[in-house]
Amino acid sequence: MPDADYLYACDLVWWDVHLKDVKRTFKGELYTKYRDDTEKAKADERGLTALKGSSNAGLGRSLLHFNSNSGAQAINLAYLLGATRIILLGYDMQNTGGKAHWFGDHPPELHNGTYHSYVPNFSRLANDLEQEGIEVINCSRHTALTQFNRGNIEDYT
Repeated sequence: MPDADYLYACDLVWWDVHLKDVKRTFKGELYTKYRDDTEKAKADERGLTALKGSSNAGLGRSLLHFNSNSGAQAINLAYLLGATRIILLGYDMQNTGGKAHWFGDHPPELHNGTYHSYVPNFSRLANDLEQEGIEVINCSRHTALTQFNRGNIEDYT
C-alpha cells in the first residue's frame, strides 16, 4: 500500500533490511516501537517515528502494547493515531499456500513468526477495541483471526 499514510514495523532489523526500498517507494510516515532510550536513539537514526511501548497485552490507550506481534501493534498504533475504523489487510496469521507471508519467507536475518501463537493475543485486543467503540474489519483474503468482523476491501475503497 504505497499510498498509505503510515507504515509500521516493530523490528529494527526489519527496518535495516527494508528501509532503503521503503523510502524509495513509500511516502507516508514510518513507525516503530521502542522500550528504552537505546532503541529510541536507533529509531531516530533511521528517521523512524518511535512510540514508547510495553510488553503488555490488549489495547494500549496511552502507549503501544506489544502483544507479541507487529500486526497487533499496528492496530494499536491506528488507535493511538485516532482511527475509529480499522481495516485489516494481509492478516493471514497462518501459512497460506505454504508461504509464511504473501511475498514468501523473510530473508534469513529476519524471523518468520509462529503465527498460531500470535492469534490468541488478538482476543483481548479485539475486546478492548470494541469497548472503545472502534470498528475493526478483517478484509484479509485468508485469515486465522476470528476475533474481528470480516469484510471485502472493495466495500471500503
